[in-house]
Amino acid sequence: MAWGQRTAILRSAKNSTAAKLFLNRQLSREMQNGSFNGWSVRTDVTPPAGLKPIRKYPRANVDGFPRFMADRAAVERWKQTFALHFGEVRGAPTPGWLGLHPGTRRPSSPPAAVPGGRRRRQRHRRAAPAYAVRPTAASPHRGKIGTVAGGTRRGAERP
Repeated sequence: MAWGQRTAILRSAKNSTAAKLFLNRQLSREMQNGSFNGWSVRTDVTPPAGLKPIRKYPRANVDGFPRFMADRAAVERWKQTFALHFGEVRGAPTPGWLGLHPGTRRPSSPPAAVPGGRRRRQRHRRAAPAYAVRPTAASPHRGKIGTVAGGTRRGAERP
């Protein structure tokens, strides 16, 4: 069974114009051609090499997913079946945004215990800058790297 991700603009959205612009961009041919790893929701975008259009796979049953989810008893039976075979879901829910490719980057593990009962201190990587200024002849920054929210620039002294 296959299904598409759903999205909506709520009637009470604070900035519905920006939301519409965002969705229009996400659903544009340009974005659907280049920035996803599966089938597009657009029928005028060809699937990746080696794949047929999703509706050509009879077992995908794209239209059956909403009906399946509406039958909550069947969903619970499937959840219990998976739990029997694979075990119960454990751990806290993953907070925040998982990104475009969840599962490709593992979350950081807790600090490992060392002999003597103390915990090893984790090393923290420096956060990447939010933007980079491109050097041009007219640019006063000449390629310096900075942050968006009034942070420091490379070479600048902190107060």
